[in-house]
Order: sequence, then structure tokens, then C-alpha cells
Amino acid sequence: MSTPRQHIVVMKFGGTSVEDSAAILRTAAIVAGRLRAGLNPIVVVSAMSKVTDTLLKAAAAAGKNDREGALKLSDGLRTRHLNTAAELVSGDRLTSLHLNIHHDFDTLDDLLRGISAVGELTPRTSDHVVSFGERLSSQMVAEPGPPL
Repeated sequence: MSTPRQHIVVMKFGGTSVEDSAAILRTAAIVAGRLRAGLNPIVVVSAMSKVTDTLLKAAAAAGKNDREGALKLSDGLRTRHLNTAAELVSGDRLTSLHLNIHHDFDTLDDLLRGISAVGELTPRTSDHVVSFGERLSSQMVAEPGPPL
């Protein structure tokens, strides 16, 4: 008995493809089209447009002992992600997504406080800070689900 071949397609979307709720919904529609075509997409997304730059600035500020500046940058990103999430889903799905976003930003803020306390930003720690952009973006892209 033979197994049907899986037609896997890797789809990579950059920051402008996930920059806001409208872009995320367009991205989801593209993925849905591949699903309807019988493909099995593996979706990879970048951080929302300009998020990586802001995370790098926050990390640099923390590394220079500017804890307040680093946390202010993080807070601006938190608000942007929460607002975008609210444009994508509602009800229990929004509550769950907001909890996840808050958890990730609480973790990021703890990391920025630690960097500030030590007063040193290593390349590894900088990479860790930047990784939050993709983590957050992927949650928002996955949540609305493809419109089938």
C-alpha cells in the first residue's frame, strides 16, 4: 500500500507581509490558496515591519544602562502588537492571544532589565532580544487561521 506524496511548500513572508492586520490577513489568504491547491505549506514569517530595528534599539539602550528607554521602546511594541491582535480576532481567541503577547513582552522586559543591570549587551543576548519579533509575529499570523 503506497502512501500519497505530501506536496510541501515552504513559504517565507518578510516584515512588510506581516506589518499590520491587513497584511497579515493577505498573507493568510495566500496560505489558504496553497491549502486549497492541495499543498502542505510550511510558513515562516519575519517580525512585523520595523520591529527588529526597535528591538535592537531597546537592547542597545539596555546595554548602556538606559533601562527606562529600553522599556519604553518595548512598551510601544507591546501596544502595537496588542492593537494588531485586536484587529485580527475577537472573543476568547483575542483573550488568549493577548495573554500570550503579554507573557512574551513580560519576558522581554525582564531580559532588558537584566541587560541594563549588567550594563553589557553580548551578541548572543542581542540575538535573543531580536528573536521576540519573530515569535510574536508568528503567533499573530497563526491565530486568525487561513480563510478557507
